[in-house]
Amino acid sequence: MFVGSAVCAKLPQATMSLKQFMLRAEAIKLYRNILRQLQKLPDKIQRKEIRDWARAEFEIHRHQEKE
Repeated sequence: MFVGSAVCAKLPQATMSLKQFMLRAEAIKLYRNILRQLQKLPDKIQRKEIRDWARAEFEIHRHQEKE
């Protein structure tokens, strides 16, 4: 059966290894946990500063592949 070019275009070019997938899931879990804990801070300014700092740190290390 012939696979059309439209179908091939939708296939991912590179897939993650299991280790990469697990590390990505762990990083997302950590980030979400940080955001949840921030909701407990009463000071909105401090909450925003810490959220911005956490986001910046995660963005810096976004493409890091090593543990």
